[in-house]
Amino acid sequence: MYTGTICTLLSAALASGTETGPYDLSKEELYGQQEIFNLRAERYHPYTEKSQSIIANFNGDEHIFVVYLTDKRKPKVLHIREGYETVDENVGESWYAAFDNQNHHFSIGVDEEGYIHVAGDMNGYPFWPNDGGEPKYQRYHVDQYCMIWKSKAPLDVTAFEFVGDKKETSLAGTGFWNVKFINDLEKRLYATYRVVTDPDEKKTGWGASWYDTKTKTWVGINGGLPDGESFSAVVTKDGEGLGGDRNVYGDMGFDRDNKMHISVGALTEAVGEESRPEGMSLFMDSVGYASSENGGETLERSDGSSCVAPLHLDKECNGHHMETVKKRKYLEAYVCVRGTVFDRPLVMVAAPGADGRVDGSTYFCSPEKNHDSCSSEGWKCYESDKIKNAYERWMVSDALGVITIIDGKKLLRMWDADEMHEIEIGHGRIHPCQQYTYETGNFLSVTFSSEQSEGMSVIRTVLSRPMQYPMTGKALSFDRSN
Repeated sequence: MYTGTICTLLSAALASGTETGPYDLSKEELYGQQEIFNLRAERYHPYTEKSQSIIANFNGDEHIFVVYLTDKRKPKVLHIREGYETVDENVGESWYAAFDNQNHHFSIGVDEEGYIHVAGDMNGYPFWPNDGGEPKYQRYHVDQYCMIWKSKAPLDVTAFEFVGDKKETSLAGTGFWNVKFINDLEKRLYATYRVVTDPDEKKTGWGASWYDTKTKTWVGINGGLPDGESFSAVVTKDGEGLGGDRNVYGDMGFDRDNKMHISVGALTEAVGEESRPEGMSLFMDSVGYASSENGGETLERSDGSSCVAPLHLDKECNGHHMETVKKRKYLEAYVCVRGTVFDRPLVMVAAPGADGRVDGSTYFCSPEKNHDSCSSEGWKCYESDKIKNAYERWMVSDALGVITIIDGKKLLRMWDADEMHEIEIGHGRIHPCQQYTYETGNFLSVTFSSEQSEGMSVIRTVLSRPMQYPMTGKALSFDRSN
């Protein structure tokens, strides 16, 4: 449980603030935005925009890192420091280029010691070759464990080492897609991803692991084993026909007490071509939830009952049952989760409208009080009129407990989903850095060509608020034993 300065400030704010949070969010304003770096559009490949975690930082504004693909699909990392010349270096060898497919993007994260981790160029790696029968990977990258690199020195992008040739230095699991890095409040680095649990039957799941800086290894959450169903945080059955269970997407977030929140959506029943929802390429029918008070060592549902990986969305309510958030045919495949200041989780999920994604609905779901975690109707979902469709939107939270949805050219700020404050910003599609928002209360993002700027830009967005933002960083202390 968190024992540092933030909780003291937050308790005082809750005692004197409004009924909906420590202060009135309508008193916030946009203080300013600054473009701190720009890369011309012809220098990066469009697949760069598909990254799940394109930007990372270390100690606020001191060190900023961005991963991107060049126009030749070569992964590179930018190191941006105020007062220093920006460093722009290759991740792999000079001959290496990613496979020509939009799923083969890259993600970046920084652990608590400052080492930089880059993963990508995977779409079920090392399984499932492309339609031509040729592997999707080159030279010694064929039949490795994972496509992952680590910097040879802290906060230094000039030299990376390929570490995916050993199981212990690879992410926990096998058959990776869509790697996303996230830090907890102690800066411990986590990775989440889709995984293959049975390559012969094409069964897939969602997994997560954390980087142990002492042993230099990745450890599966809930003590999972390296491969198969015994590792995966969530596994769902395979189905015949279109989609099967391959549409498995999840999210992980940490609240102001460093509690881990997990939400995963999956397609649990087979869908034939004739039943495919119009206008949807990635879709699901169920969303689940679990949490952890100790960094994933143990898992529990929102009512406090224990559960053990592999978690399931489509089986009877037993020790492996993942709490049901929402069931519907159909939902968009992406979900977001964060913890609110009121000590309850908030899950965001979208459903299509009559004309596809454009006019769809967005649901914000939280558990009812004293609900039965075995029930499929234990969560209440609020349909927001502020955002029509949350497909590929981003949700971040800060040390005060403010949750923000970045929706195109606006920020939607909330203590809970029933009341949102809108702040206009001025850039298009934005990829934010969650760790930066926690440390500073502001936003560090990558945005792509918009009315304000051509190419790929790194943007700093600063807000003014009616209370002082708490200092965060190394002075904070957490006790994982409670």
